[in-house]
Amino acid sequence: MSWGFTCGDGWFDLVWTLSQDIEDLARTTGLEPHSDEWPEAVQVKEKHGMLRFHLKRTPLTTRYKVVVLIREAELRSAIICEECGMPLVTVASHEFEPLRDVYTK
Repeated sequence: MSWGFTCGDGWFDLVWTLSQDIEDLARTTGLEPHSDEWPEAVQVKEKHGMLRFHLKRTPLTTRYKVVVLIREAELRSAIICEECGMPLVTVASHEFEPLRDVYTK
């Protein structure tokens, strides 16, 4: 991975599931794990409060499905705390906070 992971551990399950879904899709299309066409993550980061997941390559045969998987994960990340993985809720100030913070105040 060229640029690596620069997001918090709270999104670990989300990134793991997304990676597994992309690998499963690649396998169902007949790709082999060390082939030149195998999808490879090059950057996983937070941007504007959401996950960004960038691949080095995406075979044309699966590109649309992979883009959909990534976009779904990015949208889910907007309601998951990047640091702890708890669901985010809107509080009186109209800002998002992890659910754990709401109950400890």
